[in-house]
Amino acid sequence: MGRRTLARDARVSTTFSLSVVTVPRCRGSSPAAYRLSTSVVTTAVVCARLSGVSPGRIIEPSSSRCADDTWLQRWLPQLREHTGERCVLELGCGKGRDTAVLLAAGLRVVAVDRSAAALAEARRAVPGATFIESDLRAPLPIDPADVGAVVASLSLHYFDWQTTRQIVGRLQACLAPDGPLVCRINSSRDVHHGATGHPPIERGYFRVGEETKRFFNHADLLTLFDEGWHIAALEEHTIDRYERPKVVWELIALAS
Repeated sequence: MGRRTLARDARVSTTFSLSVVTVPRCRGSSPAAYRLSTSVVTTAVVCARLSGVSPGRIIEPSSSRCADDTWLQRWLPQLREHTGERCVLELGCGKGRDTAVLLAAGLRVVAVDRSAAALAEARRAVPGATFIESDLRAPLPIDPADVGAVVASLSLHYFDWQTTRQIVGRLQACLAPDGPLVCRINSSRDVHHGATGHPPIERGYFRVGEETKRFFNHADLLTLFDEGWHIAALEEHTIDRYERPKVVWELIALAS
């Protein structure tokens, strides 16, 4: 393992600790440029789409722990760039933790959750955002023309495969070309939170206590975003947000 610098485009120079392998290019991709964060990524699988660069490269650094949960900070410049006067649509906002980060960054936020109780707390905590009670399986409760980007932290992994595909398809249709979906989602290595030892409903999808949870491997995510998207960043992290370590994928997908 060594440290290398990717500098394939005059507009991008990003440093990683990495080893490189090759994966198939996602269908539906275009050669448009996308600027990645210039911070050092120490736990990542990154596929960077750059002007004049052959897509489909995966940059795979070693794993590490993320002691705090400031995951959105490095993506805020990209969210600002792609939203303009439009909003960030936050899916599964819960009590408003990420909503507050987005609002503090000067972004206009429309946040959605199915829990009335969580939304009541979120409204008190982040009064400057707009909150809507809605289930992710329902049509999006917002005019797509008003959406510049989508953020979904730990909210897209509760559904069977067909439903998950439908949700992702609606998000793709909602975004303008190159509009970003920034999300975190369960990894198949998330053993402390249900990835093993629970009754399977279908492959990668389990009943965990009173909930259903899906856990994704790398190939699952390439398949999930293979039509109408280009994966710009795909990283696997261990986070310490909960009592026990949690393994998640952090992903940015751009609508084609």
